[in-house]
Amino acid sequence: MKNFKKMICAALCLAMVFALCACGSQTNDKAKKTDENDNSRIANPVHESSAEEFKAAGIVMPEIDGKTPVYTTIDGDETLYQADYGTFTIRAQKTDEQKDISGMSYEWTEDPTMTLELLQGNPLFKLDGKGAGIVYWYLNGSSWSVGMTEGASVDTLKSLYFKTAELNPGGDGFLSN
Repeated sequence: MKNFKKMICAALCLAMVFALCACGSQTNDKAKKTDENDNSRIANPVHESSAEEFKAAGIVMPEIDGKTPVYTTIDGDETLYQADYGTFTIRAQKTDEQKDISGMSYEWTEDPTMTLELLQGNPLFKLDGKGAGIVYWYLNGSSWSVGMTEGASVDTLKSLYFKTAELNPGGDGFLSN
């Protein structure tokens, strides 16, 4: 009799476990369906892009040996175009004046500002003294930036600036087509 009661008790416990599992999975299914159909979520402002889409907008990113950039656009008042090369990122955006669009919020300890009339767009170079650095410039209605989180030097940034600026002299800036 004791064994019979134990078997009944075990069977009831198993039945309750299965019932709880079944209820839990139905709740998860409903939650998934609600999330899939929920239009109140904020849309992702970052979109995959391509070199062809950048060129159609009048933007040409440099070809760097051994580097294949990942092209993205970021929604905003004006679209921000970004090419991530792994060790550095180049960005471009139509703006009314020169501004830092690098997205790098570092405390810059060095500001080796270069104002050479031979360089287009008045490029400004900033380093943090720990390997991060940016150069940004304004040319024909567009702000540009090259940002590095490590290995940055004025010479490296200047080289990337020249490679980018040479390809994008523009008449009225990109997006002028």
